[in-house]
Amino acid sequence: MKITVLGSGGWGTAAAMLLSANGHEVTLWSHSAEKAKMLSLKRKNPLLKNVTIPEQITITNDLERLQDCELLVFAAPSFALRGVARAAAPYITGGTILVSLTKGVEQQTHLRMSEILREETKGTCPVAVLSGPSHAEEVALGIPTGCVAAAEEQSVAETVQRVFMNDVFRVYTHDDVVGVELAGALKNVVALCCGISDNLPQANVYTYYKVFDETFVNEESAPLVDKMSPVVASATLSYGKKADTLLVVFSEAINHKS
Repeated sequence: MKITVLGSGGWGTAAAMLLSANGHEVTLWSHSAEKAKMLSLKRKNPLLKNVTIPEQITITNDLERLQDCELLVFAAPSFALRGVARAAAPYITGGTILVSLTKGVEQQTHLRMSEILREETKGTCPVAVLSGPSHAEEVALGIPTGCVAAAEEQSVAETVQRVFMNDVFRVYTHDDVVGVELAGALKNVVALCCGISDNLPQANVYTYYKVFDETFVNEESAPLVDKMSPVVASATLSYGKKADTLLVVFSEAINHKS
């Protein structure tokens, strides 16, 4: 399959390497022509230690490479996703599967990343999200990882599953796009709080966190996660989505707190 990954950060580079290892024809697009040239020449991304980018991955700043792609992977930071999608839109063929790897909610509009992709491509393409407890450097090194591919259409989720999955990168499908996206975004709030809590002096210290307009008092990560769980669940359920989607989010938050 012909695939372009948009975003040459650590996660985008790792995803391009994974897809290339799976036998796909992969292009890695960078917003910066200078960075694209550097990555192409050195085959090293400073964000990924001890990793060499395979020669078969084309690295470019040319959006024309998107033409005739069967699948596009968006790995830009959440604050930049709309700009990247808007720039890419004229080169995207209707019906091309769009996959968001980006976690977050747009600050001004509170839209999820998949909603931004749909908006900027005028709803002409099926959209899926790939999310889970993953680290770019671990994926690039082939360390076993599991993720969820979510899409409204089961066939789209299964296509993303087939494209990404191999012996060490396992992909499970789901139809709850909203739940998967919000879990991925909101768990980062929990993870940051857990990391701060773990590194504060514990003697006679209570740590207060202001999250979703509620203050939590805790001395260890477990009570913090216990207190925040229903708040995150409530935020997600307010979108009318499924509670069971959130079952893994808090263990992920604890694992990622550093």
